[in-house]
Amino acid sequence: MIRLVQPLFDQAELDAVSEVIRANWIAQGPRVRAFEEQFAASVGARHAIACQSGTAALSLALEAMGVAAGHEVVVPSLTFSASAATVVRQGSRVIWGEIASLDCPLLDETAWPADVTPATRAVMFVAYAGYIQRLVATRQACRQRGLKLIVDATHAPGLRPEGRPIGELCDCAAYSFHSTKNMTCGEGGMLVTDDADLNAFARRLREHGLERFADPDEAGYDYRIAFPGWNARISDLTAAVGLAQLGKLERFNARRIELAKLYDRKLAPLGLADLPLGRPFAGVRDSGTSHVYPVLVPRGADRRAVRVFLRERGIETAVHYTPLHRQSCYDVHAKAASLPITDDYTAREISIPLHAALTEQEQDTVVQALADALEACGRQPAQAERTVP
Repeated sequence: MIRLVQPLFDQAELDAVSEVIRANWIAQGPRVRAFEEQFAASVGARHAIACQSGTAALSLALEAMGVAAGHEVVVPSLTFSASAATVVRQGSRVIWGEIASLDCPLLDETAWPADVTPATRAVMFVAYAGYIQRLVATRQACRQRGLKLIVDATHAPGLRPEGRPIGELCDCAAYSFHSTKNMTCGEGGMLVTDDADLNAFARRLREHGLERFADPDEAGYDYRIAFPGWNARISDLTAAVGLAQLGKLERFNARRIELAKLYDRKLAPLGLADLPLGRPFAGVRDSGTSHVYPVLVPRGADRRAVRVFLRERGIETAVHYTPLHRQSCYDVHAKAASLPITDDYTAREISIPLHAALTEQEQDTVVQALADALEACGRQPAQAERTVP
């Protein structure tokens, strides 16, 4: 099976974990602090708060920015559920945002302003597939309307927008280190910001709202609970793996970009009659992290049949994503929206294997199988695909 994603570990991760165990400090400690400092430097932010997941990072961000019941947040429908679920869990409502185009499926900063109300507090920009071309324009649109900007950068570790520090272009950004991501420690996340107040609040929120202070009698430390928080900490074991992966991230991203460019060239001739295979972000690979490689099957091709064909050839695929505005669980938490570009994109998208361990021979196998699948499955009546309830 040619895997869709694959973590890449070596002796560095084994040594890092062994050192933590030998030091006998496995809970949050010096490795977590080092991980935070080095990750902040890698993306260009003044502060970083390590936490349990990318979802936890988004939750910390929203609460630290005061997003609460009765508020609204703009979120693209083309994203994983965590982006919108964290808004709903704050008691807030979602304003669904449309993507700009099939070639650039990122939040369109010209579309959502018409839906903003006095209750709108923030915009969540999702760095889908590891690209952020429209972030600068989104930042300007937010500033004009007095809105906070959160970047869901779970697909984009190590990326600096247009070479600039991420801290300059948003109020905060959330990252994920899940096993499917460009760098991983199994689970884990990071919230970064240049805002000292947001950092201080989110850091306390991560640890039960706890504030430590020195005991005047020098018996140790004491604490008080500043506000009811929750436990979103990670361990030094997790951070040790994260540090080892962070040291390889630049190489991992470079290899993904190289493979994405090869896909662009090899897939260019594919299509169905005069209808080409869509290749979002083709031509701008150097400006992203190539977290996933999405293709759009031509209109008239049966996407489900294509995926079944590839599976039978031993090739794993996925769909990124089932659009959230079509998920019934969000009907009572969001304004109804007409998003024709998102609907078209998500009806045709397939993610094919892309990871730093993928070989060019495996890539050629994927390309040939996809060409065969389009020939075999093109122009067939589309079958209904099972969607997440």
